Amino acid sequence: MPDEKPDVIDSEPKKGILPVLLLLIGAIAGYVVGSLTSGPDVSEGGQTSYACALAEKVRAGHQSEDDWGTINEDPAYNEMMAIRSLLGASMSAGNGEDERFADLDWSVVSEGGVEAWGTLLDEIIEAC
Repeated sequence: MPDEKPDVIDSEPKKGILPVLLLLIGAIAGYVVGSLTSGPDVSEGGQTSYACALAEKVRAGHQSEDDWGTINEDPAYNEMMAIRSLLGASMSAGNGEDERFADLDWSVVSEGGVEAWGTLLDEIIEAC
């Protein structure tokens, strides 16, 4: 029986409605989830929360004076300025509206060295 043909598996993909339905369901679910979630919290409370998280991040990476790089290489310097701004302390009106941060000495951000910055970060984290 050398003329017998071997069983051939049908390698043609089956075209059906299931892949189309799954794609459609995924698209609808993505749209619904996307429309239900809100954008970032840019309120004063949201900015304070972000400043607190940023202060913890900077402090975690800068435990001693030796951990600070140069101004041009270490993003922590910009992050310190951002923390100050997010808490409203860079305004000429004072230290922002949140009383927890009213007694902090923000002058060390522009005038003090990294040792003073570490102390300020600790005070911010404690106030948070």
